Amino acid sequence: MPIQNNRRSIHKLGTVAAAAAVLSFMFATAPAVGAQNQQASQAAQPGHQNFSDKDLDSFADAYLGVMKVRQSYGPKINAAKSAKKKQQMQQEAVKNMAGAVRQSGITVAEYNQITNASKTDTDLQKRIITKIKSHAKSQSQ
Repeated sequence: MPIQNNRRSIHKLGTVAAAAAVLSFMFATAPAVGAQNQQASQAAQPGHQNFSDKDLDSFADAYLGVMKVRQSYGPKINAAKSAKKKQQMQQEAVKNMAGAVRQSGITVAEYNQITNASKTDTDLQKRIITKIKSHAKSQSQ
C-alpha cells in the first residue's frame, strides 16, 4: 500500500507542477478557443474588468479541460498522415475544447475574454494561477 500512496502523491505533485509550468506558457500564448469566437470576445472586452471568483473558478475548470483536450489531440494531430486528416483532427479538437469550456459553466467568449484580459493584468494572472492550481489539485485527488 505505501507504494500506491507514494505514486498517488507523486502524481498529485506532478499534476500541480505541470499546471504551474503550463500556466507560465499560457500567459505567453494563451489559447483562444475558436477563431470566430475570439473576435467576438475582443469586441466585447472593455479594457480592465473585474472578474468574480465564480468566473475564475469556471475559467480554471475550463482551462484544465482545454489543456486535457490539447494533450489528448496533440500527438494525434502530429501523427496524422495527411493534411486533410490533420485538419479534421484540429477541427475535432477545437469542438471538444469549446465543449469543455461550456461544460465548465462559461461561454467560449467569456473564456477568451478572461484569457485576453489576463495577458495585461498581472493581478488577474495571479488570481487565475491560484484558482488553476487549486482546481488541478482537487481534480487529481
